Amino acid sequence: MIFSKLFSPFFFTIFVLSTFLIKGANDNFVILLLNLSLIIFFLAFNKIYIINLNKVISIFLLFLFIQFMPIPSFVLNFFSPNSFELYNSLYNNDIFFISVSVQNSLIYFFIFFSSMLIMAIISSLIKNKKDLNRVFKIIIYFAVFQSIFGILIFIFEINKILFFYEKIHYFESVTGTFINRNNFSFYLVLSFIVSIYYLNFYQKYFFHKKKLDIFNFFLSELFLIRLSILIIAIAILLTKSRAGNITFFSILTIIFLIDFYRNRKISFFNLTLFSIIFIDLLILSNILGSEKTIERLALTSFEGERTRIEVFKLGLKEFYNFPFLGYGMGGFEVLYDLKYNTLNAFYHHVHNDFIEYLGELGVFGFILLFICFPISIFLQIRILNIPSELKLISVLVFIAILIHGNLDFALHLPANIYYLFLILGICMPKSFKKNIT
Repeated sequence: MIFSKLFSPFFFTIFVLSTFLIKGANDNFVILLLNLSLIIFFLAFNKIYIINLNKVISIFLLFLFIQFMPIPSFVLNFFSPNSFELYNSLYNNDIFFISVSVQNSLIYFFIFFSSMLIMAIISSLIKNKKDLNRVFKIIIYFAVFQSIFGILIFIFEINKILFFYEKIHYFESVTGTFINRNNFSFYLVLSFIVSIYYLNFYQKYFFHKKKLDIFNFFLSELFLIRLSILIIAIAILLTKSRAGNITFFSILTIIFLIDFYRNRKISFFNLTLFSIIFIDLLILSNILGSEKTIERLALTSFEGERTRIEVFKLGLKEFYNFPFLGYGMGGFEVLYDLKYNTLNAFYHHVHNDFIEYLGELGVFGFILLFICFPISIFLQIRILNIPSELKLISVLVFIAILIHGNLDFALHLPANIYYLFLILGICMPKSFKKNIT
């Protein structure tokens, strides 16, 4: 009973976010530990979690499970003849799998299983606006911590990083406790979306409108939220990630257009946004040296991206080889090593989430994850009596996925998958009472 009271949405969110401290949760031990913890939470505290499991993701998990389970050779030869031929050529045994990398597929199964539990649990725990307020705060302030930590490492050129690993790549970029700057930039863009609409949410439900003198304003919660937005935005620029910055500025434009459409004028919200982003942000980030980001964006060309485009083509080619059931989650690096390891660099990923997922999952799995799942989320959110900010966050999160997913592989990193499902769970609280603060 005591433990169930301690199991609040606030502490659960802290628990999930804490896994990001170790390589962006990109560690097999962390993945397994999170799975075991979530299973214990799921079974021990509240039966309602089972009701809140997303049915589409449950079917998707069953599909992932089948990918790494042994199946009869004649079944594999019928549904995926290329997988059958590959196993015949590589292994001299009678055990066959859909996935060309059983170990990687097993790991991704655990990642998505954890994500499904995270979404079910957080959507069950949030009951009112007070819970939302607390969860939003921890999400935003954790993103601020990641941003400041990354900026300090970047400014002082510290090679050794705390949290059990050494930074050996991207010394010229802000990466927080993540390994890859593109993956970190996607995490920050999602955090930026949450923080922008939390500003609206806080002003609407928790800010007592009264005139504040300058001193009290700088001590107010409202100022801290605005400062947090500014810090997160600076960190996005300093990742110097093309994918992240293109997504960031696209989201900024969409936020402005949505607010303009809703208010039929340039509102104070948009003026605040412009003052934070386009004035303070550009001045401060230029002082810190992010002019190189602008150079990277300006110098982007098909010539410079030739190798990456070649990898896109290889990803599509492998999809054509495994069209229905895919070659298994995490299988691209195996196929690349076997067939295409002739380029200057080894590619673990296609650098395009949609192409890579299409190849890994085939048509069936891809439709489940990227068409049926978003539709199921929007249908659930539509019927819930929740603040409009939650609906806007969910829409913008999927737009961010659509943009960033075509430019990099952020949705193959465990932390970003967990974070995405955490945010979606927050956006559709099943027992939410809108009139209770």
